Amino acid sequence: ADLKGGDLAQSFLVVGAYATIRMPLPDGTNAEKEDPTPPLGWSSPADLKDVKLYGAAGSPPVAKIRTILAYFKVPYQLVPMKPGKGITEESSYKKVPVLSASGRIVNDSYVITKSILQACVPNGVFDADMEEVITFGLQPAIEVECFESNAALKSYAVHFGYAPWYYPEFLFGFFSPAKGIKKKHPDLKPSGEYASSFRSKMGDKPFYGGDEPGCPDLSYFGTIKNFVVAGCLPATKHLQDADLDAWYKRMQDKVPPF
Repeated sequence: ADLKGGDLAQSFLVVGAYATIRMPLPDGTNAEKEDPTPPLGWSSPADLKDVKLYGAAGSPPVAKIRTILAYFKVPYQLVPMKPGKGITEESSYKKVPVLSASGRIVNDSYVITKSILQACVPNGVFDADMEEVITFGLQPAIEVECFESNAALKSYAVHFGYAPWYYPEFLFGFFSPAKGIKKKHPDLKPSGEYASSFRSKMGDKPFYGGDEPGCPDLSYFGTIKNFVVAGCLPATKHLQDADLDAWYKRMQDKVPPF
């Protein structure tokens, strides 16, 4: 189940809004970009038990986290949640996604991604620099390019079941998702620049991580996946222009469908 109607606008508005508040929040959970305290202590996929991911299937950050959970075969439940609600009435964090696992709550897609990858990847290898590029560069860039296009935005809305009155012919009379994202990211580069850098660093290897997908492969694939499956032409062009088509197909073979 996905967000409907006005909830889609709210979800777009909160994308990429990262606070500088120090954690913990009043309810004891982490603020954005802050590690949970005390440390989670997760060191293998088996440590992630009773996993619930709160958010919407149409959310790019949620798709990224689902990609990682699927790749490492971690069972989870996707729980539909609207931005502004919180997972309980007492929750201090009101955005999505939120992860609940092994009795702990983790907020913020960047922190969730980091926590899962550090637990699941051998030796806890995590490329923080590349993850920041993907989270704060690639994701908003591809969102802007897809949501600036009437055709791409309608493809996305139709594929993920958003209300018909949210299609571009109605939406742009009231609210532009792309404008909101660009306002939060004034120094955003075209998505192709992020793609070219990723492709250059991958070189002749089948994956950025080498013979098998690494952390950046999973995050990049998960970030772009929703736009590709929804038939958004800017996302397809993004892959083609950077010579990432074959890489994307290899990733499809590696990541179980969800």
